[in-house]
Amino acid sequence: MREEFTDLSARTSMSTRRARAARGGLRTRLQEIPGLYDLHLRFVSVHSSEEGLVGKLTLTGVGYERGMAFVRHYLESLRWTP
Repeated sequence: MREEFTDLSARTSMSTRRARAARGGLRTRLQEIPGLYDLHLRFVSVHSSEEGLVGKLTLTGVGYERGMAFVRHYLESLRWTP
């Protein structure tokens, strides 16, 4: 798990990223799928006590590098418009 502060359009937010090996199989014994991950992102703005932004993103069954690149792009693309 990785926690860090991120700027969202000049507003500070706290984000948590977590990656785990993807598992396959419905109603069968769950097995790891080599090279694929489930990525989870949660973030909350911490710039104000009166207003804020809370978000969650889940990517399932993706390659680690491409998934993390998507998470970075997602965070960089967020814009705060009160």
